[in-house]
Amino acid sequence: EGIIKFRNKDIDYRDVCSSLNTCDNPIIVSNTNWKKIKAISQLMDIADYYNKGWKPDWNNKHNPKFHISFDTESSFYEVRCGYIVSCHIVYFKNRKDAQAVIDNPNFREILDKIYKS
Repeated sequence: EGIIKFRNKDIDYRDVCSSLNTCDNPIIVSNTNWKKIKAISQLMDIADYYNKGWKPDWNNKHNPKFHISFDTESSFYEVRCGYIVSCHIVYFKNRKDAQAVIDNPNFREILDKIYKS
């Protein structure tokens, strides 16, 4: 009782898996797509870790939903917000958590496989 545990800033994917206990399922896809699909699955697990059970409510147009985007012209990652359209796969409950994923060097390879390949 009375113990507060803060999230480690530089978590890695193993930390996410150990917290969720859901990352051991094999994914079977074609050889040409497996790296990107695996990276998307990993980002979904990372979002679940940060969201703690939160799921976007697309019927609530006043509740923002945040996602990671890659600007190809300036070559940088950014957090964008949506309210009523589901056009991305992975959403975060708040901007701060999505930005934490972008800023964490342990997740850069995952993001690069999704957005740059």
